[in-house]
Amino acid sequence: MFKKIIASLVLALFSVALYMPTMSQAKLADGIYSIPYQVNNNGKDVPSVGNDYFVKPAKLTVENGKMVAEMTVKNASWIVKLEAPNYKELRVDTANDTRLFQFEVADLSAKTAVSMRVEIPHLDYYHSYTVDFVFDEAKATKTGNVASQQAVASTTPVAATTAVNSASAGVAAQQAADHKAAENASTTKVITSPKTTTSNTTTTKPATSTTAKTTTTSQVKNPQTSDELPYIALALLCVSAFLIIRLRKQTA
Repeated sequence: MFKKIIASLVLALFSVALYMPTMSQAKLADGIYSIPYQVNNNGKDVPSVGNDYFVKPAKLTVENGKMVAEMTVKNASWIVKLEAPNYKELRVDTANDTRLFQFEVADLSAKTAVSMRVEIPHLDYYHSYTVDFVFDEAKATKTGNVASQQAVASTTPVAATTAVNSASAGVAAQQAADHKAAENASTTKVITSPKTTTSNTTTTKPATSTTAKTTTTSQVKNPQTSDELPYIALALLCVSAFLIIRLRKQTA
């Protein structure tokens, strides 16, 4: 009887130790988040030299359990290659030498390994290496909803297309009217060059912001699993000691 009780308590402690880390990984609800992150040397908890190239914080989109991180890299002409899970390049700003990109994050509590290729010709530096992207899930701040962002993305192209189609229809109607008027004025006059309408297209350059120089004095470590496990284990040990003492008194 005594051995069975001890075995049961040990099994209970082991089960709690396995279950608590799972409980501590609180998943983020669907939405748009601003999340701090740090680029570390592969397999280490110290910042990489490349950490200063990446603008902080990142934009994190969570939808149906899928997480996509979006961020900007400076000195983009030096970073000639980035390899990350489902990597996608979104925008390149050659004037400011930046690149906006995104990749999928499987688990915010784990490191995401990313391969880089850096080439700096004037320094004769050509090197490939792997870094770890470490996200601080505890400091993630929700900034919006996924549904509202999709609504903006879907309505903007439709409005732009409608405006272009309306303008094209107006130009075509004006050309037809001019052509008909010329025919009525003179049946022998040959129109050699139809009236053309030119339109000025203005390209708005996205506003860019100058990001302050990032320092690496602080380190973002991997999120800890739980602070409650030691107290639960201590409580179970106390209960075990009480039962052992009581059983010994009863058998004495």
